[in-house]
Amino acid sequence: PVALPTLRRRRTWGQRVFFVFILVVALGTLRLLRSRVGPVATAVGVVDDGTFGADPGRFVGSGSGAMFYPNGRRMRVRITNSIFERVSLWMSNTDDLASRNEYYVSFNTFLIDDQAQILNCSDPDGYPPIALFENNIFFASSTQVRSVISGFDCTLAGNITHPQEPDLGGTNIDQDPRFVDVQGKDYRLQPGSPAVDAAVSSSGAALDHDFAGNPRPQGARKDIGAFELAP
Repeated sequence: PVALPTLRRRRTWGQRVFFVFILVVALGTLRLLRSRVGPVATAVGVVDDGTFGADPGRFVGSGSGAMFYPNGRRMRVRITNSIFERVSLWMSNTDDLASRNEYYVSFNTFLIDDQAQILNCSDPDGYPPIALFENNIFFASSTQVRSVISGFDCTLAGNITHPQEPDLGGTNIDQDPRFVDVQGKDYRLQPGSPAVDAAVSSSGAALDHDFAGNPRPQGARKDIGAFELAP
């Protein structure tokens, strides 16, 4: 595979050590396991024939935010059990046919503090990718953000989106997910969170763990977002 990592610096996060990269993936496959990327302005780029996977990962934007920027043809992106802090996931489709780029994004937590970081599900060129978002939390901490998702070219199921105008409907929920401490960057769930035991059946591969490595599920069903509420 052709992957071009640039080592930025070494970081310690809790009891684990992470290397921080800016990554570009083309003509090959890159999978991140237990990695942190950031704080940077452009976290990851995926271009023609690139395949990218992360489980778990933590993507952190600097300043006003950063971009996870797939921009090419025949791309495959799969992200599970990960945290996005001030990082927008752009889905730039330069294919000349629909359904050639694929995104599977499930059981992640997105923290948004600027309108530029929302998920944009619009494809102005008329060639939308296959984009499936299941059991994620999209939460805006800024009152200037009216909706955390825009557009209609994604398949959305079992997500918590707050705020969201209008409500997405279906199995999606517009409620405060009730994190332990947003300001302290503790995105675990409090008891009574609407995310607890609320995940819909996933069309992707079954996940048996969360961001912290805890088993899924801990209750009757899996929890929405990157963290499972441990008893």
